Amino acid sequence: MLDRFEIILESGPATDATGIAALLVYDISSGHTVNLSPATKGAFVRNEVLWWATGAEDTTIWHSVDLRTA
Repeated sequence: MLDRFEIILESGPATDATGIAALLVYDISSGHTVNLSPATKGAFVRNEVLWWATGAEDTTIWHSVDLRTA
């Protein structure tokens, strides 16, 4: 994304059963990986904005980051 970032969903031992995975962003230019969330239910990208959901089904919280400003 933006020729700078790789979005990574890192599965854990319960991912198949729960659908929850860790959300990481790898910055290609700096070589650093940032853990955005240890428990993400879904992640999406559009127009260089990354957004993801956390929480239980009845208490879902949405988060976002504009990667153009990162």
